[in-house]
Amino acid sequence: MVNYITTARKPSVRTRTFAKQLSFLFGADYITRGKTSISDLIADARYKGVEYVLIVTEKDGNPKQLLVMLVNDKTWEWRDSYFVKILRTRSEISKQENVRIRSFSLQTKDLALNHLLNQFDLKLNDDSDYAIKDIKNGISVFFEKKEIGPSFAITFANDRIKEE
Repeated sequence: MVNYITTARKPSVRTRTFAKQLSFLFGADYITRGKTSISDLIADARYKGVEYVLIVTEKDGNPKQLLVMLVNDKTWEWRDSYFVKILRTRSEISKQENVRIRSFSLQTKDLALNHLLNQFDLKLNDDSDYAIKDIKNGISVFFEKKEIGPSFAITFANDRIKEE
């Protein structure tokens, strides 16, 4: 399944970097948003058979919220919303060109992350060299026993997203 991850318009470098890191982690395509409207984003998603679009929004130059949009042939809807707080942006994943994490083990009990990963229909594999583990105040990505980041905290937003 192909999914998109993009940002709000005119994102900061930190937000754009985090969105790209999520695309590596979720096996999704990162799309540079630019001046693309929501309707154009939806049209492109329909054309390419994309089911979920995740938009990373920001506040004061930092990633703030993950908005999940479900797209099908006839309609689209805001599905869920999560607040995100970056703990560390360091990531060795994005330093390597064309790297996609195909599977990973989930070694966290974080309910919001589990819910988000289920929507993206990711394949979990306990034998994978990659893992998402709990760290102090959040979660991080590990390769074998080495933390490679990014490190972040994720929580459910209070209520569902209403159409803009």
